[in-house]
Amino acid sequence: MAIVIVAAVVLFSSGLFEQFEEAFDTLRYADPEDVPPEVAKLQVMMIFGLYAAFFGAAILMLPVFCWYYAFVYNYILGKTTIAGLKFGGTVRTWPMFGYLIGNLLILLLTLGLGFPWVIHRVMNFIVANVVVDGDLDAELVRQSQMAPPSTGEGLFELLDTGII
Repeated sequence: MAIVIVAAVVLFSSGLFEQFEEAFDTLRYADPEDVPPEVAKLQVMMIFGLYAAFFGAAILMLPVFCWYYAFVYNYILGKTTIAGLKFGGTVRTWPMFGYLIGNLLILLLTLGLGFPWVIHRVMNFIVANVVVDGDLDAELVRQSQMAPPSTGEGLFELLDTGII
């Protein structure tokens, strides 16, 4: 929040707000051929600046997202027990950061054709970061006695690609 306030003060004190206002007025009311070249350049710079600010904020927020996701992943797995087995997670922030950046680069550089490879990497990451402790009590493992859903919800749960 403080960064936004500082940026607004700098823009206001440097007179760029008036230039932005002029640039937006030309977008609404002028014929494209009547726009002066310096205003057109300012419009292009504004667009690139907005994109740069968005992606810069996204990159700055990525480590926070990685920390939170690692915490939630480890917490959920740490509270999970099934038939005498206790689960745990070993996900850490910076390995996840590198993993997400790697997946993003694979998707961008292959124009989306590397998506199956990204899915494979996700599954490997999950398997590598799950810890199972304890002895399986086979008598507790049974098929569900509940009636199957009539609306296909079971298939949806089967194909779910959630956090775990």
